[in-house]
Amino acid sequence: MIYPDNIGENLSIDEVSLSKGELYTFVTNKLGKGKKRTLVASVKGTKSQDIIAVLEKIPLEKRKLVKAITQDMANNMQLASKMCFPESYLVTDRFTRSFYLNFGNRDIASLNSCCENGHGMLATFTNKVPLGGD
Repeated sequence: MIYPDNIGENLSIDEVSLSKGELYTFVTNKLGKGKKRTLVASVKGTKSQDIIAVLEKIPLEKRKLVKAITQDMANNMQLASKMCFPESYLVTDRFTRSFYLNFGNRDIASLNSCCENGHGMLATFTNKVPLGGD
């Protein structure tokens, strides 16, 4: 499901388990604040190639309007964002960065090595973030 007219400068992308473990990826316009015209795309599953296939149905000129995409540190979301929104930069959400720092799954040096600014709780990633598979 895609709604190209709902696209804006600031998007969020995240996966959600709706029922019985079924995962869906939602791309939303942050300006909508969860109300009307918020949903940009809904994709069954979380594989980057599935997400890319759906998002590429949105005309490139609309996708180039996107300036920032907020997401967690999942490689599949980073890859889909990088491939589908070439003019945007990636922003790791505060919860994700705090979680990794607090539970030691990532050390500060490894997080800051891929951060553009290297400080604060909001990490801005460039399109040069190392990307892996799904």
